[in-house]
Amino acid sequence: MNLLPFDRTELRSTSTPDEIAARVAELVTQGHWAAQRPFRGKLQGRRFQLVRNVQRPHAVVVGEIESAGAGSVVRLRFRLRWALAAFLGVWFALFSYAAAANLRGLASDVAGIVLALVAGTVTVGFAAALLTTPFRHDVRQALETLRAAVERA
Repeated sequence: MNLLPFDRTELRSTSTPDEIAARVAELVTQGHWAAQRPFRGKLQGRRFQLVRNVQRPHAVVVGEIESAGAGSVVRLRFRLRWALAAFLGVWFALFSYAAAANLRGLASDVAGIVLALVAGTVTVGFAAALLTTPFRHDVRQALETLRAAVERA
């Protein structure tokens, strides 16, 4: 089980790896004054690291294009942006500390313990929703765009 959202998948194509790399490059904005495209990031030969070209991207797409028989395979990994993961980790630690401090203060009463446990559970659920919902949306959008480019004949 991963603590942070993470996903991986593969896309297959009958095109050569160089053709796929050229299609992925067409999707990436090059520089600040260039026409806006679906992604921004780094391309290095057959490897790339991209984020969606939106105001607040949550997922980072790390990919590698390889030869596979008569075509190619694109291996994709999706991970949470490090800055966002660090922020949410600090946020979650502060809420956990506050819940533990309240639990210690309310430990003399059974109702207080139950209340602290419910508050802790709600906090964990809220943190999980904050992590996974925007991440999954970013992954779905990025995967649709990349799949269309890779499978284009």
